[in-house]
Amino acid sequence: MASSTTAEHGGHHLPRGVARFLFSTNAKDIGTLYIIVGAIGGLIAFLMSAAIRAELAQPGVQVFPWLAQYLHGADPAMAFDAGKNVSRHLDLSKARRPGHEQQRVNVDFPIWMVEATVLAAQTVHV
Repeated sequence: MASSTTAEHGGHHLPRGVARFLFSTNAKDIGTLYIIVGAIGGLIAFLMSAAIRAELAQPGVQVFPWLAQYLHGADPAMAFDAGKNVSRHLDLSKARRPGHEQQRVNVDFPIWMVEATVLAAQTVHV
């Protein structure tokens, strides 16, 4: 004989615990899940905001040591703003300019055009 809860739901098993929220199509369960996820996200955002404010509040407080140089504009950013050479911070071996690859083109100019160009260059002392 089936229990009263199984009989009331047509013989289907209702999930319990976390599975109830994760696999539910019930609007109330989905709404509850949104509230829980929103509260957790808000708490994480609040904690991160408080940590960054603590970092900026007083010099020397190091909540995120690696973040301090970026928040205060240290190293490359300040050097660049001051007009100093920042190329040591860049890896130029991997720099590419798409669409600007070098191509070799052979062109045959008529002799009169070459002579006229040489004469024009001599006129302006190039």
